[in-house]
Amino acid sequence: MKKIMKYLAAALALLILIGTIPVSAKAMAPFVPKEIDIAVDAAPKMSLIKDGQSEYAIVRGADASPSEITAAEKLQEYMERISGYRLPIVTDGESAAGKEIIVGKTNREGAGTYAVNREELGDDGFILRTVGENIVIAGGEKRGTLYGVFDFLEKFLGCRWFSNEVIIVPEVKTVAVPAEIDELEVPAFVYRSPQINYNACTGDNIDYTLANRITGHAATAVAAPQYGGIVDYQPGNAAWLIMTDELYSAHPDWFALDEKGNRVFGEYGSPCMSNEEVVQFYIDYALRRVAAEPDLACIGMGLNDTALSCQCESCKAIYREEGTIGKVGESGATLVRMLNRVSDALDEVGADTKFGIHAYAASAEAPKKTKLTDRTVIFFAPIGTCYAHPFETDTYEGTVNHRRQLEEWVKVANNFIQFDYPCNYDHWNAPYPLWAALQPNIQYFYENNFIGLFNCGGAEHDTSLFNMTAWLYGKLLWDPYRDMEALYNDFLPLYYGDGWQYVREYIRITSEELTGREVLGVTRHFDRTCGPGKTGLLSIKTAELKYIDGLWASAKALAAKDWQLTNVRRAEVSYRIWKADTFRGEFSLFSKRRANNRQLLNDVWELGLTQHGFDHMYVTVEESERLHIYNLTPRYWTWRMLGNSAREAKNFPQLVWRWIFD
Repeated sequence: MKKIMKYLAAALALLILIGTIPVSAKAMAPFVPKEIDIAVDAAPKMSLIKDGQSEYAIVRGADASPSEITAAEKLQEYMERISGYRLPIVTDGESAAGKEIIVGKTNREGAGTYAVNREELGDDGFILRTVGENIVIAGGEKRGTLYGVFDFLEKFLGCRWFSNEVIIVPEVKTVAVPAEIDELEVPAFVYRSPQINYNACTGDNIDYTLANRITGHAATAVAAPQYGGIVDYQPGNAAWLIMTDELYSAHPDWFALDEKGNRVFGEYGSPCMSNEEVVQFYIDYALRRVAAEPDLACIGMGLNDTALSCQCESCKAIYREEGTIGKVGESGATLVRMLNRVSDALDEVGADTKFGIHAYAASAEAPKKTKLTDRTVIFFAPIGTCYAHPFETDTYEGTVNHRRQLEEWVKVANNFIQFDYPCNYDHWNAPYPLWAALQPNIQYFYENNFIGLFNCGGAEHDTSLFNMTAWLYGKLLWDPYRDMEALYNDFLPLYYGDGWQYVREYIRITSEELTGREVLGVTRHFDRTCGPGKTGLLSIKTAELKYIDGLWASAKALAAKDWQLTNVRRAEVSYRIWKADTFRGEFSLFSKRRANNRQLLNDVWELGLTQHGFDHMYVTVEESERLHIYNLTPRYWTWRMLGNSAREAKNFPQLVWRWIFD
């Protein structure tokens, strides 16, 4: 007890020092926004709708694919929302009788008009082209034409889909576009899953998902054929397949043996994949799946979220043969051999279904001998990577180790999807300034022949600039070499209002100067579990603190619309939480800390930022008032962190006692 109290006293003393010692007394000059010249397109225009009237019709094929029919209808819908005029949709079975916006595959294609190379475009690519006074929007028959329509609406008509809540549709009576258009776009990655705000691509958020060209397996909003479907690769885990009470009771030897000789079952268990009966179980499972679903794209056959590797003698013999003995991810060897056996079985029935697995935890290490068939898609999950610096050059121990693991995997496998960690898993509302490394990382994975990227995030709200980050991911997964400043200049003014350049400066200074900076000659880093007190996450001197306070004050003052002000306040919450967790600024011990903590929790609930993490929520304002939880830092404003028994406390001292000792 005395030792614990000494530790608490030492921690309190350290917090006082952090919150009160002025690290830098020299004030920083106020931020002055640049004058941004918005280029005016002086190219000749042609009017599609003029003063609420039009000579144009939308033409689609009489035998159009379901997604091409949707594409024509979406174009009609948004053109009407913009202008108030509803363009008619006709099929190519009718003779051309005027000016046309041709959508998808039609009989208008051919010699003397225009050609569409759909082999070049694949499933997702598209062309936008003017042919005389006609406009052609055509692409891959799965999703390409749909993407072409949304690109046309964005690029030439000013529509924006920044989030599932913020969709910008201009209202004008005259709709004009350049008289000469010649665009061809093909995506860099096939599998694109930038859903940090998870709800944005589920439910009925169809248009947001299409406009941001999200194809990953989590994009259930567009899974139906009329929306183009998804690239349904998913890693799955053993818990879905084999971790049942019935199987464990009947076959305990099917499950991994730990170093103490115990068979481990459940969420953190693993199968013993050298066991011939287990291999046959997986083969039979895969054959049943493809027989029932002939068009099945992928079967998840990864391991559980555990580092457990079976320690039976037959498994260890395989580890030795594959050169992985003694390493954390020893099961990578047995998993690969089992998957190749299943692949051979599917070859015999002519199925082309893929397997999805993680290179992570128990399967983090690649075998040195056995190569995977092309049937397997590996979600490379570098969970210990630093997000302050580019993956390719980072010196953080975790990143260096993951680079080594990837170098080994690419020797034995071909299909990789980056399993990215775009938020703080310990506290979603905490800052996560990954923006300086975002584009270099996506370029690195593209240049190393990855086929996609998945955001492992499950938030249901926009905190820590999540919506902007997801939007940036989407643009860069389509084209990793986009001009980042142009992207910021597109998103920020509309989303955050007239004070957008102050938000841009916050993004710059936190990600490029204050995160991953060198402190006392040592470069700092942060990964997906670093709390706000980690110096690699943010290391802010007193003068810099006041400078950033000024940025947020100006951004809020200049937000002309209520919803833009809400967006600014939501973005600022992560910075305020950092200050509260580190006893800085108005949250220091010598300010009105308690009152400001109470206001912060009130704002969290008012702004709808109530998720603390995957499986826990903030305490309510009423609970905080009853037990004075606002005395603690925001990191501990959940019952998960405090312990459920603390909920039954009668007062604050009793809450702390239960938190520490129960």
